Amino acid sequence: MKPRTLVLGGILTVVCAPASGQDAPDPQLAAVAAAWTKRRDAKRPLEYQLTGKSVIHPPAENDPLGPPGKKAVASRNDRTLLIDWATGRYRRETKRQTADGFEAAAQVFNGKVIQGRRRELLPNGDERPGSEKRFGIGQGALTHAIFPAEEWPVFFAAGVVPSKVSDNFYPGHMKFPPELELWRAHGSERIDGRNCVVFRTYPTGQGKRFYEVAVDPQRDGALVRMTGLIDASTRFLNLSIHWKQSEFGWQPSDWRHERFRDGALASYDEFRVTSIRSPQVSAKDFELTPGEGEIVVRNTYSEGGDGKIEKEELLQEDRGRLVPIEIVGGEVRRKRSWWPYALGALALAAAGAVVVRFRSRLRPRAAG
Repeated sequence: MKPRTLVLGGILTVVCAPASGQDAPDPQLAAVAAAWTKRRDAKRPLEYQLTGKSVIHPPAENDPLGPPGKKAVASRNDRTLLIDWATGRYRRETKRQTADGFEAAAQVFNGKVIQGRRRELLPNGDERPGSEKRFGIGQGALTHAIFPAEEWPVFFAAGVVPSKVSDNFYPGHMKFPPELELWRAHGSERIDGRNCVVFRTYPTGQGKRFYEVAVDPQRDGALVRMTGLIDASTRFLNLSIHWKQSEFGWQPSDWRHERFRDGALASYDEFRVTSIRSPQVSAKDFELTPGEGEIVVRNTYSEGGDGKIEKEELLQEDRGRLVPIEIVGGEVRRKRSWWPYALGALALAAAGAVVVRFRSRLRPRAAG
């Protein structure tokens, strides 16, 4: 008997797939899968307001990432995430502290293309004078535009959990079918005074990487910990999540995301959810508009998932239109196109033909 894949709501679930000669699915695994399915079935838009910090640890003396620093560097990191789970559209706004102010960015996906804008801000929040203004549009294959792991708890809250390390969340791929044969039960563990069940995915890909997750079955399948492992010994990722009851069921209240380099902690992010709401959304919530005279870079990405640009266009907003430009010696120049001249020539030719026909009608006919 071929292993059976069960699609529940068309989204990722964790259910043991029975095969010939194997026992029935683990009942704890099946119960967690049912809880995640219930989360996915909600399909409502949810907006998360997050506040937190990012901390980068200095690399080792011989680390290829650069010379070692003297101490860890911390910076404030605030975000707003709005995801319409019914359509896959989203809006992400970030404000990250820099050495001399903040970097603010916004990114939206309307179901077809990505739009993004980045700004440099002064410590008081005003836009930095003279800072470069760029507006980006991405289209084509968007598999490289993945959601970072520090935002995954929002996906877990929607009942979407990766079943192998190569599973990523990106525009147009917010939900994906489960690979149930890659999951197995791995005992239990007591976390924060609560009994949790533990599951592991099977090692895949180079380095045989896999995930180990701990789930609280009494809180609608809340995923309280995810650890990424290499050969069952070296960590490359760790997510620890606390949950709270809300009007939208059990939702994450805060979490810590850790990245490891050669088994040592390299950096971490800590976020606290300040508010969750389910707003009514429209197309305008997932659109950005370039300002008057703003330069726009439009990239078309080729298939393959490596972010290779197939075509790049430089444009500028001009009274509601995007016109092609080029930058020569720091000066913005509008590109000349042969189309207006060709159209003008065609118009003149057509007008000339009309005049000829009109004059021919005015000529007196010869006597017969």
